[in-house]
Amino acid sequence: STVPFIVYLIAEGDEAGHLDQIVLNAEVADANTGANVELVAPTAGLIKRVLVGTTANATGGAATYTTAINNVNVTDGVVTIAQNTKSGMTTPTALNAVAAGDVIKVTYTALGTAGKAAISILIER
Repeated sequence: STVPFIVYLIAEGDEAGHLDQIVLNAEVADANTGANVELVAPTAGLIKRVLVGTTANATGGAATYTTAINNVNVTDGVVTIAQNTKSGMTTPTALNAVAAGDVIKVTYTALGTAGKAAISILIER
């Protein structure tokens, strides 16, 4: 099961340099069972980063987390957690634009050991 939540990040400064970023987060209770997480984009923007952290090291090979928007894979949207590590990040380069209401799906492979995972998706408006 997953628990989604949203964090809003707003940079201080003049209006021209103002960044408006939203982080969508989900917790995966059992990262050792390959499945997927679905989140709904609350606003339009670009997915700038996808980060994943786990409570246990990946064993038996790397675990992958593949990001898609409305079932279309995001270019460079795969986070790989290498064997014997607990985290990974990717910076999407194309097909990363979301509209409000779009479904962002992260499909993941088994971690190889019992553990939880946290997925964070940074959207910049």
